[in-house]
Amino acid sequence: MSDFYNRSRGWKNLSLSDTAEPFCGKHLRIVISIFCLVLTFVGDVHSQPLFEEIGESLGINHAHVSNKHLGGGVAIFDFDNDGWQDVYLTGGQIPDKLLKNVNGQQLVDVSVSSGIDQITQPTTFGVVTGDVDNDGYRDILVTTEFGEKSILMHNQGDGTFIHLPNAINDGFDWKSSATFGDVNKDGLLDVYISAYVFQSGFDLDTAGNVIAFEHECSPNQLFLNNGNLTFSNATSLYGVGDVGCALAVAFTDFDNDTDVDLMLANDFGAWVVPSVLFENNYPTQNLADIGGQSGMDLEIYGMGIAVGDYDKDADLDYYQTNLGRNVLSRNDGGIFTDVTTVADCESDSTGQLLNTGWGTFFFDADNDSWPDLFVSNGWIQAAEIIATLPNDPNALFRNNGDGTFSDVSISAAIASDKRGRGAAYGDLDNDGRLDFVVNNVHKHVDSTQFEVYHNISNTANWIALKLEGVQSNRDAFGSHVRIVSNGNSTIAEVGGGSSHASQNSSIVHFGLGSETMIDSAVITFPSGTERVITSVPVNQVIEVVEDVTTSNQPELKQESLELRYQNGVTVLYSDEPQMAQIRLFDISGRMLYELPVFLNSGSNQIPSSPMLSVGVYILDVRAEEAKMRSRLIVRSQY
Repeated sequence: MSDFYNRSRGWKNLSLSDTAEPFCGKHLRIVISIFCLVLTFVGDVHSQPLFEEIGESLGINHAHVSNKHLGGGVAIFDFDNDGWQDVYLTGGQIPDKLLKNVNGQQLVDVSVSSGIDQITQPTTFGVVTGDVDNDGYRDILVTTEFGEKSILMHNQGDGTFIHLPNAINDGFDWKSSATFGDVNKDGLLDVYISAYVFQSGFDLDTAGNVIAFEHECSPNQLFLNNGNLTFSNATSLYGVGDVGCALAVAFTDFDNDTDVDLMLANDFGAWVVPSVLFENNYPTQNLADIGGQSGMDLEIYGMGIAVGDYDKDADLDYYQTNLGRNVLSRNDGGIFTDVTTVADCESDSTGQLLNTGWGTFFFDADNDSWPDLFVSNGWIQAAEIIATLPNDPNALFRNNGDGTFSDVSISAAIASDKRGRGAAYGDLDNDGRLDFVVNNVHKHVDSTQFEVYHNISNTANWIALKLEGVQSNRDAFGSHVRIVSNGNSTIAEVGGGSSHASQNSSIVHFGLGSETMIDSAVITFPSGTERVITSVPVNQVIEVVEDVTTSNQPELKQESLELRYQNGVTVLYSDEPQMAQIRLFDISGRMLYELPVFLNSGSNQIPSSPMLSVGVYILDVRAEEAKMRSRLIVRSQY
């Protein structure tokens, strides 16, 4: 293996705005529950977004340190289920950080007490999180550079993590980004891990200048979840061992058919392999490369991926960052059109030097109902033919609502010229305004600092939804939420990782402008189950648990199953002999047990563990080609 190729080429005391308050108080949790309701409308719908950078006041000295100036992941997620979004930052050659969000008022470094300081040897690159065993707690996956496998940290549910060294055997080549999604729709999160350069190569002119790249990259890998905290390599089976130099990946359902497809942003796309879009052919175990026919085989230096419905036409559009001109791909019925120039969000170059885009995401910065676009920029050493801008500020493009964007980076106070890399958004203080975090990179940690951008815009109205799968994966990754307000429809997706080596909060957030009610919200889970809620007041976070009783799956021949429970025994009645798989969930969606059984005609006793208390449960029965789900009430006496 050659040397790495050369491109030559106080949030400690976070103050909430005067017009916002943190979420608080009790909530009622049934199938749909409301955390908190804030009915006051504040601010001008047409006001400009505005942020304050508060990372410097945290008292936490951290940046992603890398001699290669690559990597720098951010994940925003609630690791301890306390209702506040926490922050994970990769460190590269120094230890990673886990920052606990304390009531929207502090970020506290819990890296040691949580056990993530077990990650001591490898050089980390990117991070994603997901509940791989559906136990209700997010686990952490960290990708690494040469010499170490990717690292899966299992959440113990008590604020600590343990390293599972044999869970994912993805080898010792350089891994960059990862994304979680349920490829085979079995209710378990699978993971796709991208690989980067293992052998560098250049074409030189007679003067010794680089005129082309001939890098060789390791194949990406797909791992299917075995359901026991281990994963099996299914790369060849699904045909997704792409050897482009991927720096960003995303499981995303671009065609709205409830199975997750796969998007890759490949570096050196014009020289090695272009960016790729794989279409999931479920139930066939195959993902087909449709990059060429769909218009997504971009020949760019792909760095990051943003996913969102920027034009509010109820399908997902995509933005890829680049060394040079970024690309906005509008979804026109599964065929994608490059509308970057028309939309005025190229972020291309300054004079002869190129801008260098990395992390990116769509988010509604000012809650005016139109998704805006953030790009994390930052210099990297590059060949003369692609020389980059030394001072390359981050960019915020405000959505004008007419298919175009305006650069408001300076007026929004986000135009930092540190060397930005991974970035992710989430509502860190639960005030209905989206904040974001940027992980910066440098050779020395004391030369830069990660950044936290607190949203202080005059806020308009909003709605947010937190989803929980039952038949689908617990995190509901791959779900789509479509809202209709005043006759206008738009969608958003619950993602398992994108941007650059990063992952946004999975709480779906919609700005609503001056609307005070949404007509409806249609939530489509990966199983195909739909939930519909109507006439919903604004300015609240709604938790929606997948209702498996409304699935469109075929039912068993009998009209119903009858369950009785007594002395630790579940009694299940069936109208004919048949093999079945039994799964029992509590009303929150946590699976209590799963086992195969042979059902006799009539009464069948099924041992239950753990002992069930009086309450409402969901029984899932799968027998041959048929399925049935039923609400079940356990009573103390029969």
